[in-house]
Amino acid sequence: MSEPQIESIQQRAAELWDKHRVAGTAISAAAAAFLVGWGVGNYYAGRRRYYTNLADLRLRLDGNRDHGSSIASTPRSESRRTTMMDESPESQKLKMVLIARTDLKMGKGKLAGQCAHGAVGQYKKLFKRKDPNLRRWEELGAYKVVLKCDSEQEFAAIQQNARQAGLQTHVVLDSGRTNISPNTRSVLVLGPADATLMDPLTSSLKLLT
Repeated sequence: MSEPQIESIQQRAAELWDKHRVAGTAISAAAAAFLVGWGVGNYYAGRRRYYTNLADLRLRLDGNRDHGSSIASTPRSESRRTTMMDESPESQKLKMVLIARTDLKMGKGKLAGQCAHGAVGQYKKLFKRKDPNLRRWEELGAYKVVLKCDSEQEFAAIQQNARQAGLQTHVVLDSGRTNISPNTRSVLVLGPADATLMDPLTSSLKLLT
């Protein structure tokens, strides 16, 4: 094979290589464009589904309110809706009562923490037992009242009377990490139950302010 023929073959091979390289680059660019377009399309499709579902939920809530009913609430119920229900006379017929001991001289933060422990503890207990009042209480806005008592004797008497009346009770025992002795009974939780059952037991107590 002559030298000019060899050069011709080498030149042809170089041209073919360049064509394949250009084609490969074009394919890579097309693939990248496809992936980007697919990702962007899915992102906006997801956003459209989210806002469509949100609008549908709002319509359902508005429709149920207009017909005098409500969607079953959960621990994540809308805070605005819960606040509105808290103030209605209907919601106050079914309530949870928390009774805090003021003789322990707890600070405001400590007292708030103990009441929170009590409400959560009672909720978890009744949720496990599938208490029939719990769901209805949530639907009505989870109305709660915090009262105060001045002694452990009064605290114990209310607890005993509540049990005799068939009310669900829960007692918060302090862990003793601050200035209160371990296992001190700090907060008593009653219900949620009908106000007609609660009021005779708690009418002598004042609101905690």
